[in-house]
Amino acid sequence: MKTSVLDIFIARFYPQTKDKINDLIADSILLKKLTDAAYTKLESSIQYYADISEQIKYVILILNDWANKNYTDINEKKIILGILVLLYFVSPIDLIPDFIPFLGKKDDLFLLKKVSKGLDEEILKYKEWRKTNK
Repeated sequence: MKTSVLDIFIARFYPQTKDKINDLIADSILLKKLTDAAYTKLESSIQYYADISEQIKYVILILNDWANKNYTDINEKKIILGILVLLYFVSPIDLIPDFIPFLGKKDDLFLLKKVSKGLDEEILKYKEWRKTNK
């Protein structure tokens, strides 16, 4: 598999994250815990995350179907990107702490929107797959 800039960046600056992603890819139970945590957080703050809630829900569905080997027509880079999106979403560590008025949660939305843009094409492909397979 060809190494991307994202892979190099994560391996260099966030080696624990790379290990965690590899663990999540290898263990469907850990991945299920991550998707459950993301879904719980999304449901508890649905109004705040309204702009990205559909994308997050589809990332959860894609990862669950991939882990269950139902949806296999996906590039591993997209799986890694989906896991990164959910890890950031459920993580209590933020670029700007949430307790800072106005800006605290804005960084979450901004970053999640930007990163999840890379999954838009995959989400459309998954929706089509779902229509014919569910």
